[in-house]
Amino acid sequence: MKITIIASFPDLEVFSRLKWLYSLLNKKLELQLIAITFNNKFDFLLKNIFENICIIKYNINNIITNIKNIVNGDIIYVLKARTSSFGISINLKRILNKNIILDISDIEKFNCFPYSNNHIKSLFFSFPFLNNPDSYLYTYLTEKRVKFSDGITVSNSFLQKIYGGTLINDSCDINLFNKDKYKINEIRQSLKWDKKVIIFNGHIKNYLDINIFEYLLKKDLIVVFIGFIEEKIKRLFSRYKNIIIYDYQNDLNIAKMLSSADYLVLFRKNLPNSDFKIPIKIYEAMACNLTVITNETNNYKELFKGNILYANSYNEVFNIIDNNIKIENSRNFFKDSFSKEEIENKLFSFISSCYGT
Repeated sequence: MKITIIASFPDLEVFSRLKWLYSLLNKKLELQLIAITFNNKFDFLLKNIFENICIIKYNINNIITNIKNIVNGDIIYVLKARTSSFGISINLKRILNKNIILDISDIEKFNCFPYSNNHIKSLFFSFPFLNNPDSYLYTYLTEKRVKFSDGITVSNSFLQKIYGGTLINDSCDINLFNKDKYKINEIRQSLKWDKKVIIFNGHIKNYLDINIFEYLLKKDLIVVFIGFIEEKIKRLFSRYKNIIIYDYQNDLNIAKMLSSADYLVLFRKNLPNSDFKIPIKIYEAMACNLTVITNETNNYKELFKGNILYANSYNEVFNIIDNNIKIENSRNFFKDSFSKEEIENKLFSFISSCYGT
């Protein structure tokens, strides 16, 4: 069986989820990845990470025809209920007569520009952006068509309560993300980490409160960012000498850095979809036995039990760090709760059932 994966890249929201699902499927199945991009910003990264990838620039006049001519999988697996990915795939389902599986890792309408908490206002303000396939109006309509997929996978149990489908948790390779494999003191010395290190790896998204890092940078700490950090954020922090920014790193380097850091801090804004976002960086940190500090939410408490620390103010975050309060057994909890092998078997079983329908 061959799977065609379709993902669109107006931003990097889908990147971590795509990388995880691709790593699960690539072990046993032949894959074709079609990446729909809007400029050349992410092309180099995509070509260097994924095999059998075809990058197609979005053009409303011929996008469906261009993709239709290259799809060669038995099933189409599309990520995110966006118009620029799932909306296109619904048309391909009709044209090519292929089953479509939709992966849902977020409530997409909350990621749109423009967006307000008021549905009517959001619809009204989206009209000037009708040339954007992922604007609020189109995304709202696309999410209503989720039922036209032949199967659904979701990234966490909270999205499952909304959309149904099969739960395929995010996770990571526990053998790679293993603190015991690495020489921590040597890594810290080579990186010149001579103070407590607060780390954040990944794309800084709209639901994250980056002001926590500015607060921490005023303390006697080192703050480390890994990944695609926008220039406006770099400028915001440029006056601080105790910040280190690394460009995108491969998983081995990320594992080494997470294993050598003191805390991962993930502070979220109070937005409608914040509780539904469970970043893969949390799983990676737990596998490395790195203590995670985040805001207190019912969803996180239910999923991670007592294996991450919660703080509801910047000062509480610093008090945890300053007093060296840590979770000692998060790796054991991770091993018991998020086994890659179990997730992998569950995904293969689900895809096989969709292929037979």
